[in-house]
Amino acid sequence: MLKDAGFGDILITAKDESRQFIKDWIPDANIDDFIVSAVIKAVKA
Repeated sequence: MLKDAGFGDILITAKDESRQFIKDWIPDANIDDFIVSAVIKAVKA
């Protein structure tokens, strides 16, 4: 999607520390296996 929008040098880094607060959204649902916060960096070409 970013590439199609004209971005390059795309880097997506998951923030492992987000797992803990995501677990708190719905306890015992293991949603942290499917949802993660991430840092997205890209350069508009």
